[in-house]
Amino acid sequence: LRSGLLAFPLWLRANHSGQKPKVVKDKKVNIKAKLNTAIKKGAKFVLDSPNDTTYKNTETGETRMRVTSVIGGTPKLTKGLFSGQAIGTGLDTAVRDFFGATGLKNRLDYKHDNDVIIFTEDAWNALKDGLDKLKTRFEESGEQVISSGMTVYDETFAGTLDLLTYDSDGVVRIYDVKGIVKLDK
Repeated sequence: LRSGLLAFPLWLRANHSGQKPKVVKDKKVNIKAKLNTAIKKGAKFVLDSPNDTTYKNTETGETRMRVTSVIGGTPKLTKGLFSGQAIGTGLDTAVRDFFGATGLKNRLDYKHDNDVIIFTEDAWNALKDGLDKLKTRFEESGEQVISSGMTVYDETFAGTLDLLTYDSDGVVRIYDVKGIVKLDK
């Protein structure tokens, strides 16, 4: 089993028209302050339900469906294998931890609800290698990383971003991290 890591910059659309957003570079705007304001606003939404299928606004009580719940529902275990959704959630958490203040935990700390280990030793080593390379790329391109507290929402859905970066030109990038697995023959 060989594993790896992909990080995709995403276009963030304010509407569902299918049009790409305009990139606006305005050095007069303090992008870090704007992002901090947005993060504080999104922080009001927290995962609420026992199965983490909804976010709840801690001030108003409003709820939003978790984007992941629309895609696949609650992960199910079958003979030691479980859904990609559970693996993806563990991967997202590990990536946020790596770039966050606490850093990456021990691989055995990333478990599914039923104490099933998410990362094999090989997958863990590949993940750490991929994250080191991604960190180097961010440093070389001057991207500042925000990896926690980034809940975004609209009238129906809410979700947590994997990574967000910004640079000195005011360009903001959202990264969606995906794991890749290749089975050896």
